[in-house]
Amino acid sequence: MSIPLSDVACNRDEHLDEWVPQGSHSQVDECMRRTCPLESFEDFIEHHLIPNRPALFPSDLSREWSIWSLVRGDSHSSDDGHPEQRIVDLDALCSRFGHDTEVPVSYCGIPRDIEAKLPCVMLLKEYTEYLIYCRRMHCVYEEREETTMDRDNQDNVFSISVRLPCTMNSDLPGTSDVLELNYSLGHRIYLKDWHLMEILEQKYLNGETLPETDSCPSRISGGAEAGSGTLCDAVEPDKYPYSTPDFFADDYLNEYSLARRKSDYRFVYLGPAGSHTLLHTDVLGSYSWSCSVAGRKRWTFFPPTQEQYLRHARTGKLLSDITDSALIAEGFPDFAKAHRVVVVQHAGETMFVPSGWYHQVENLDECLSVNANWVNAFNIDWMLRTVCDDLRLAQMEIADAKDAFPGDWHHQCQRMVRANCGFDFAAFRDLAEHVSFRICVQLDHQRSESVPASGTTHSCKQGNRSPIRSKKYRLFELRRLHAVLQRMMRVWEENIDEQFASKELLHTQRVVDRLQVALHAHAIDVTQP
Repeated sequence: MSIPLSDVACNRDEHLDEWVPQGSHSQVDECMRRTCPLESFEDFIEHHLIPNRPALFPSDLSREWSIWSLVRGDSHSSDDGHPEQRIVDLDALCSRFGHDTEVPVSYCGIPRDIEAKLPCVMLLKEYTEYLIYCRRMHCVYEEREETTMDRDNQDNVFSISVRLPCTMNSDLPGTSDVLELNYSLGHRIYLKDWHLMEILEQKYLNGETLPETDSCPSRISGGAEAGSGTLCDAVEPDKYPYSTPDFFADDYLNEYSLARRKSDYRFVYLGPAGSHTLLHTDVLGSYSWSCSVAGRKRWTFFPPTQEQYLRHARTGKLLSDITDSALIAEGFPDFAKAHRVVVVQHAGETMFVPSGWYHQVENLDECLSVNANWVNAFNIDWMLRTVCDDLRLAQMEIADAKDAFPGDWHHQCQRMVRANCGFDFAAFRDLAEHVSFRICVQLDHQRSESVPASGTTHSCKQGNRSPIRSKKYRLFELRRLHAVLQRMMRVWEENIDEQFASKELLHTQRVVDRLQVALHAHAIDVTQP
């Protein structure tokens, strides 16, 4: 039976048309900056979470992070109000996190069939050596138009041989163990999706000594009141390079993943000028935030309403690279009609990326950034819709194989969804149960404290130890979790095998019932004078 996706659809696009201006990119840039800095979490809710709009925050959110000790350069502002160019201290980076630490890498400008054969990890010391080469090439590349070298000489100047494992296939450009990269052709190696915070927290659990910081004691990460947040809440905060800004601290995704010892959704990125991330939306319909510690990034956004212009006219496949004019000409005739938002992010600034917004990001300089995907009460419905969409695709993929899974076909589809995006319906229910239990504990704790029943929070600037959400906001969270679980149950009842229905649906119904009881009990507290 088909999934009633209308049951879980998100109705947020009504705000977008009035916000996305019909003008130059500079007007868009001013529109994004106008509401920043925001003074409170309530402002963030009103101007960005409810209408699902991007935001670019100034350096207030990150000024106390210890990761700033890993960059060097002037910290004063230039004539345009932005910090002067800062570069990563590669020696300090290796010293702090280990020369022989393995880091994940991807390749920019390399054909995908070749990239698939390349190693996906390097040692940190090897990657920093590559960045030193890129720094030299960047200086030469900027001056190349002033030279008279011919094409062959340019290729020779901008080429580098990167040593690869000897087992690498011999059909790569170069020899069997060497990859030839050409800077002028856009070939780059990008350190992406480095789970640095997870690695450091695991070292703490194993009793290892964490790397010392040089300066800038960090705030405690991610935690709201008692019972939330990550392991960083319980240990010395200055041992960690950065912390979650208060605006983004209601982070169901990482809270649940870390509690279950799953891989987290917090990442460090480091790449040379010209490295980039191709067009995409964020995993699980999540929000994301990204703070540039060093270097400038150019973000190109497309609102969710523009998706029709980003799909191939015949296949429906998403456009991968908005700078590939040949690819666009081949199958995206209406791409030029798509509204876009282009913003340059400077060092110290933090970008908030809303759910469902397509974006492509280019590093204009060598960039170091910290990033995280996160889900809260305002986009938990996006997450459910994403899981439902994946379930529909899984059902279509094995629709002809029902006979091969007698009495188990729906369960097999759920397994495929979990393998693809990390969550199936059972995991989504467990996340909601975990978060709602924590919120109920916090509400019980607030009964004996002088926390206002209305409003949202005090100021959410970085100087505060952690955000304290009001009882009214916590009840809003419970209502949202209650509503999405009810929607999921309606879908699940039509897409579950009989042998699993009793156990899974009864478990989910018990969670829904407990939420209903908690809502009733705590709503009385809020309405009392």
